[in-house]
Amino acid sequence: MPLTLHNGPVSSGKTSALLSIFKKSRAANGGAIYILPSEGTASELRLEFLKKTGALLGDAFMSWSRFLKTLAQPEKPIFSAANASFLILKIMGKSRLKYFNQTQPSLGIAKSFADTIVLLKSNGVDVERLGLILDTRGGAKESDLLKIFKLYESEKTRLGIMDEGDVFMAALRKASTDVFSEMTDSSCILFDEFHQLTPGQLSLIGAIKKSSKNIEIHISAPMPADSGLAYRKYLERNFEKISKIADKLIKYSPQKVQPATVALYCTRSPVQEVRLFALQFLNLSGNNPTHREETILATRTESLFVQDFIIEAIESGILPEDAAPGAAFQSPVIHSLFAPGITDSWPKHASVDEYANLCAQFFKKTGLTEISGANITDSATLNRGAIRSLASLAAIEGIALGIASFAKLARIESMSRENFIQLLIDGSMRSASLLTTQRMLPFRSVGFDVGPAVSARNIFIPQMLEGHLPRAHSERLFFSDTDKLSPEPDQVVDGIFTSVEDALARDAYLFESFRAKCRKNLVLTYSVIDESGSETSKSSFLDGIDAVSPGDIGIKSAASMRKNWKPLAERLVATEISRGRGIIKNPEYHGKITNKSALEIVRERYTTGKFSASSLEKYAQCPFAFFVEKILGLEAPDEDIPELLPKERGTIFHSVVEKFFSRHTELFKKAIASAAAEKKIAAILGEIIKETLEENAQAMEGVAPGLREMQVRAITTLALQVIAMEIAEKKSLPSPLMPVACEWAFGEGDVPCLEVPVEGDVPAKLHGFIDRIDVDDKQTSFLVIDYKTGSSVKSIKQEILSGIKLQLPIYVAAVEKFLFPNSKALGGLLIDVLHAEKKHGFVKKEFNGVCYLVGRAHSSMDDDTWNEALAAALRAVSTYAASIRRGEFFARPAKECPEYCKYDSICRYSGRSSD
Repeated sequence: MPLTLHNGPVSSGKTSALLSIFKKSRAANGGAIYILPSEGTASELRLEFLKKTGALLGDAFMSWSRFLKTLAQPEKPIFSAANASFLILKIMGKSRLKYFNQTQPSLGIAKSFADTIVLLKSNGVDVERLGLILDTRGGAKESDLLKIFKLYESEKTRLGIMDEGDVFMAALRKASTDVFSEMTDSSCILFDEFHQLTPGQLSLIGAIKKSSKNIEIHISAPMPADSGLAYRKYLERNFEKISKIADKLIKYSPQKVQPATVALYCTRSPVQEVRLFALQFLNLSGNNPTHREETILATRTESLFVQDFIIEAIESGILPEDAAPGAAFQSPVIHSLFAPGITDSWPKHASVDEYANLCAQFFKKTGLTEISGANITDSATLNRGAIRSLASLAAIEGIALGIASFAKLARIESMSRENFIQLLIDGSMRSASLLTTQRMLPFRSVGFDVGPAVSARNIFIPQMLEGHLPRAHSERLFFSDTDKLSPEPDQVVDGIFTSVEDALARDAYLFESFRAKCRKNLVLTYSVIDESGSETSKSSFLDGIDAVSPGDIGIKSAASMRKNWKPLAERLVATEISRGRGIIKNPEYHGKITNKSALEIVRERYTTGKFSASSLEKYAQCPFAFFVEKILGLEAPDEDIPELLPKERGTIFHSVVEKFFSRHTELFKKAIASAAAEKKIAAILGEIIKETLEENAQAMEGVAPGLREMQVRAITTLALQVIAMEIAEKKSLPSPLMPVACEWAFGEGDVPCLEVPVEGDVPAKLHGFIDRIDVDDKQTSFLVIDYKTGSSVKSIKQEILSGIKLQLPIYVAAVEKFLFPNSKALGGLLIDVLHAEKKHGFVKKEFNGVCYLVGRAHSSMDDDTWNEALAAALRAVSTYAASIRRGEFFARPAKECPEYCKYDSICRYSGRSSD
């Protein structure tokens, strides 16, 4: 096979070479089809050719995906990856699997199945071929994959739809016949920038070459100038595969020219990194249209750096205010929908139509849907935030309708609230990239994963962090083991799933490609912390390059572009002085929401929405923590530990004891009088724990294998000691109370919310789930029980009286109103699960030692004190609800800050804020 090597500048040499092929193919009474990895690279090369040749009538530049669709000419509708996950979620829920045996499969696992199935088909692996591969390879995971694959294909056939994998299969069938040569007048197909071809791409190109001998196949890719680079072997292996199917392999080597100036900047936060890019972009491109056109920003496909830049650029005046409507997640109205407190009130399982209607009802309450076409252009009616919210509203409604339509098509009757919300979030995140077009950006946005098609004067590569560039690769979900049994193993799987070594070499090659195609300025940046505030590590690609720390240059640059920077700076200084003196002159800088639109959203949410007891306790302890967690919806990331997270252990424990007391009440009563009955409890509890762990398999996945048995033993011990403690207590009491309800909910389903009056306002609506309710044999009195699985439980009497601890009083009031209105309320007790103790709470003294046994005198109260504690809690609920509706979230904790707080890095009060 002839090998053509073109030396010269990456841009001019490459374009000249391709133009030569273009002219020869046209002279041969044909044309040339240019196939590139992505639409972005296809567009870049098309524009480059237009500069050289003018019109390109009859010659096509297209991406690989568009080439497949053109070749396949699908006659059935092609559904999205999200819908593939949705369909597999339904299939998993009705299938008995070996490894992924979950009663409620997660959308994340379904997505992994869908992505793997589509990827297999996009490389020529159908159900039959996968079955042959698994004869000598794989285990329980792969067995589940094959089963789901078969059911998925059957369901898809019934629905009459295709996925992207089917498009490839159809294209491969067409390419294997002489149909392809009849479809085109081209005498040449050139695959450009394909330094790595997948097994599917190799098979399709080979099929075209075999069936259409009158068409020449040219494959090109740039080569690095340095022959000693670590990824050279990776390139040579791929070029060896390519050379077997190409009529001509074209390698482009950059001419030795003056290397670009490399500048590496280290910023102190992701926000500073965006602002630094804005400043550097202005400094290097200025007002020169040519320089702006020849400026590239290279980011990972999943990165939101471009969207963050748009926000900064609009505020700084680089882009006009109407340059971009913004992604759905950049809209306050969408933040408020997904924030805790709104979706928490939705049913846990419902039809997709019901969830879509709940979305519509929420948006109707915001007032956005009342804006008519007549006033939509009235600037007095709409500001930029409202326009962005309207765009987001349209996007979310479109996503919800799409989910509902597909659910009807696939006959998906219901789904969980968590999965529906995740589908909405995934759809919203995808919409972010759709709202960012090349035409509104003053530079070329190029996916790092694809690489640049042509050279540029200035290239910016942000987020140069280890784990991002190069990308960190997690363990494969499927096919993690090689085929060691077959004498002639099918190698396609190993070619589909990139090894860690090849992935690293690929990223290194792409990085060097950007470096080689930069003619003037290569700007690299990274931040020392990520979005969650965790420390980062700079990319290993930066070894040997000295970083410059610009300090606060990002803040200064962005601020200096704002006209009102000076008065704003003076206001910030004055605010800090007043804060230090304990004076509140400007409440908006101290924790009070003063913006009318934002205040209205908060008021609406906490007037029509429901409060939980725990959220009100959060507000009582620290209004700022409530604001961060409940209003902004921010959560600190879970600690990465090899055992069960405390909250997961608590969830599993609650489920275990709830099942036991709900299903085996009679056995529990017998165990009080019979040792033989008590001995049966351990075996029954073992079965319950096994069932509960299967339901919570996802939580157990993060536990190190060597620690799983220990975690199961710990949960078993906790449950057994609590039940044993309860039995021992009942034996010692003349009139013990017995469990009658577990996980009883108010404000959910048929039970209404508990309403607490708010002075001058509508009542506050409360909802909650009560761990357990105990009653006497005639149900004339009741006691509320709440399990605490965290650290040791402390006395809460004074905190109830001071309006800080609210959970037990609220639960008592709800049970008294809705469940046992004619019974006497005895109060509520906390069970310290770790120590199997029942010491703290608020109960009536006259029944202590009769109906229950409380070791702490502080928890046992006379009637007057008990009644005051209940009244104090309800008064506090009223006060807090009113304050929240007024937008008051001052950073003033009820007591001293705890030793550990998730939000101290952003809290002024704690004194540990870094910004």
